[in-house]
Amino acid sequence: MMNVGKPLVYILFLIGAPFKLQGAEYFINLPEPIESTSANKKIIDFFNSVYAEVDIQPIYIYSPAKRGFTNLHRKKIQAEGYRAGYIGETNVGVEYRIDVPLARVKVGVFCIYKYRCTIQRGQNYAIQASFQQGQEICRALDIKCQFVKGDRALAKLLERNMVDAVISPFPAYESYLCRTKQKTLFYKALPAHSFTIHHYTNLKSAALRQKITQAIVGRLRLPISPFRDFSSEPNLERCAKLVKSAG
Repeated sequence: MMNVGKPLVYILFLIGAPFKLQGAEYFINLPEPIESTSANKKIIDFFNSVYAEVDIQPIYIYSPAKRGFTNLHRKKIQAEGYRAGYIGETNVGVEYRIDVPLARVKVGVFCIYKYRCTIQRGQNYAIQASFQQGQEICRALDIKCQFVKGDRALAKLLERNMVDAVISPFPAYESYLCRTKQKTLFYKALPAHSFTIHHYTNLKSAALRQKITQAIVGRLRLPISPFRDFSSEPNLERCAKLVKSAG
């Protein structure tokens, strides 16, 4: 877990202690796996610039979608940084959604041995427990999946050949592949299972929501999108590893 700039407030949030919000304190929840990737700072910078347009300095926390949406509905937090559209609509409804899509997210199979990146019945696959869409993917592909908590646990399962491959969205693969000892890894995209992500907030003011929407649109038009890692080719430069296409 991580907090940007407000440690005492964040600790009080975690333990459930009562505290009084002062000024524009505003919690944004981000998916847990993103914290351990090179995209984390880019996403935080993106939302900082968006919310600067409405004079809000966000405080960032990391928790699973179900918990995050529960806290959003109960107003313990004010926004979900990004979630798959159907996950958000299932948990809180379209009234919380900022309609402009942030990105289209790729999903892939990541493996140590090239041939294991091809989906096959009889193979064992691991998925980050926080990746809710993973359940639907496993059903659609009719494969055996193991849902795992923790990046270290995923890396160990892969290295010890206890699973054949890991299925995950981009760029969450960084969080566990960078913990493996292998210098070269492989991946295969699952284009049929990509999905669109949106920002969610419980702000009711139409004027504020419109300003946030306009700020998001403006920043997504910049030459280099902060969400480019969600759809570009996998990259493990930050941990000096190479990830190759398995074809």
